[in-house]
Amino acid sequence: MKRLIIPIVLVLSVISVIAQDNYQPVPYTLADRDRLIKVEAQLGALDKRVDQMDQSLNNRIDMVEQSLNNRIDKVTTALIVLKISLIHILPGVLDLCLGLFLPCLGLLSMIGVQPLHL
Repeated sequence: MKRLIIPIVLVLSVISVIAQDNYQPVPYTLADRDRLIKVEAQLGALDKRVDQMDQSLNNRIDMVEQSLNNRIDKVTTALIVLKISLIHILPGVLDLCLGLFLPCLGLLSMIGVQPLHL
């Protein structure tokens, strides 16, 4: 194992010495610094605009969701009122129908028509 590690360490140390000899600093001028500052400012402004657009979209989505919820609530309320109305009206309608139908049965039996027996 040591036989393998020692050559690898020697090769890596030689490569690092060669790399240090060939190292040349990248020229960096004040104009480059100014351009970098401008780019950072533009990125900051873009980030703010994206946040504002995101907030605006969230507000619109919330408004649409609230509008839909209001409509659903109105329809639900109307259905409940209709159900309650039918519950209260149905017995009256049934009484009315029976009130009209039963005398007809009496009249029919008076003239000799017998009701059907199923």
